[in-house]
Amino acid sequence: MIDSEDVILEQDEDQKQHRRAFRVEPPGSITLTISDRVGRYAIKDISFLGVAFIYENYRDFAIGQKIKINVLLREYIFLQDLVAEVVRVIEKEKCVACTFPELSASDEMRLTKLVLEIQKEYIRRTTKVL
Repeated sequence: MIDSEDVILEQDEDQKQHRRAFRVEPPGSITLTISDRVGRYAIKDISFLGVAFIYENYRDFAIGQKIKINVLLREYIFLQDLVAEVVRVIEKEKCVACTFPELSASDEMRLTKLVLEIQKEYIRRTTKVL
């Protein structure tokens, strides 16, 4: 599912204490759309609990605001109409961070699979064969 584009798995000690789930940085072929906005947006990181994405007009979002997003693999809609709640707007990174408060069991399974595939690709690319 994921090809050999850059995938980053990083977590420093401070992040480990504040995160409830391990986040991965997906390759550029994985993007998202927002239901009431035009365009595709780069995903900064994603986990089975939430997503952070780059949005130039980040001030358009307010903490607590609910939005609907689609997660795309290239042109294919992998996850559709996910409810995401804005939990943080990061000015320095022009980034909006959201949680997924209303995931169905099937969406949770698909999202978990996506995160695991990204992790698997990262491990495959960075592990040396002995």
